[in-house]
Amino acid sequence: MSFKYDGTLLKSTNIKDTDDIGFKTRNHVVDNSGDIIIAANKQKPIQTVVNRFDSAPISFAGDIANGAATVTNVSNATSLATGDIVSITSGAGSVTLAAGVKVLTATGTTVTLDTNFGGSGTATGAILSAVDVSGLIEDSSKQSV
Repeated sequence: MSFKYDGTLLKSTNIKDTDDIGFKTRNHVVDNSGDIIIAANKQKPIQTVVNRFDSAPISFAGDIANGAATVTNVSNATSLATGDIVSITSGAGSVTLAAGVKVLTATGTTVTLDTNFGGSGTATGAILSAVDVSGLIEDSSKQSV
């Protein structure tokens, strides 16, 4: 693209490619008339993972049962993110949960985990905690384009 000194567009090249989301500026120069010429490369969208940027644990209550991988009747399920690590804080009775269990989905009032609860029985209103794992984001610069 090239622009006049007043910001109006002089010339541009349209690239129609639905797999790309934009351009990354590599260089710019000002010609003798004061027009700005921008050299840019296509920027590929490489989104590895999306997590929240809050490292504080989120406490939530819900109903749990041995052999199930879901927490039901959760009032704030949408504040959880896929990949958060969940642990039982209190009120679980004899229901247990292995270390490192992650959230698969959190929609409506249900949180689905990647591992079933252990132990025995059920617990209503058990208090659980979820910790953000954004530090585990994969480096997208190592992916091939």
